[in-house]
Amino acid sequence: MKKAITNLLKALLIVFVLIAGYLGFEVYDYTSKAPKLYPKENLRFQCGETITAADIASLESVQSYKMYAVWDDGARDEITVSDDASAITVGEKTGRLTITISATGYVSEHRAVDIPVFIEPKE
Repeated sequence: MKKAITNLLKALLIVFVLIAGYLGFEVYDYTSKAPKLYPKENLRFQCGETITAADIASLESVQSYKMYAVWDDGARDEITVSDDASAITVGEKTGRLTITISATGYVSEHRAVDIPVFIEPKE
């Protein structure tokens, strides 16, 4: 009887370890497919430049993304967003521009990051 209980406990422990390992793998797999956005710092561009996501951030595990921008005063003038929202062209206005990258990963997880960019006059 004692041996049967010991064997049952060993079998339950093995099942528990297998289930925990499987669940741990699933969590790792899911999080590895979620988008990761790493903004660059101290970004400066000149008037008239086109800014892409690669210019301002490193993107990992991203299936699709869109970019949006707004000036510090809340205006959106002198900003042109491409048709697919993958690039932003700045007109002649200078100052601090906040660009938002909104990304979706391979598991429909969503992340967004705001990146400050300074627009300077042409040299």
